Amino acid sequence: MSKLVPIYKQQEKVNGKKEQDFYNYCPVHESEKVKFYCFNCNAVHCSLCGNSTHRNHLVRTIPDAIEQLSQNLPEIQEEKLNKLLESLKQETSETFEIAKESKILAITKLLEKKSLEENDLIIKLYQIICLKLD
Repeated sequence: MSKLVPIYKQQEKVNGKKEQDFYNYCPVHESEKVKFYCFNCNAVHCSLCGNSTHRNHLVRTIPDAIEQLSQNLPEIQEEKLNKLLESLKQETSETFEIAKESKILAITKLLEKKSLEENDLIIKLYQIICLKLD
């Protein structure tokens, strides 16, 4: 449905009032106005494109397509919302795992550092004891 919205751009009338321009021109056949919507390609097109590129596709006039897509809008929105929620859950889970791994790595490095410090202290104590025994 996102491709249908731009074709309804505002234009000025001669008397200054705005009116909807339902027919933009085809990007392929620049002299032809788009009048149809192809559900297979999710795109608007002109009559010439309908006879070639979109020949065996599900095609409706733009007003009919808008009506049909508008009826499906709540279902489409719910589907997109569910996909977004699933994606957010996945990202949250991945972020949690990364944070957990980072925390484990930080603790491991801290333990290694403390272990080295303790080893240094033991060596120094051993040296002191050896000096006193001599």
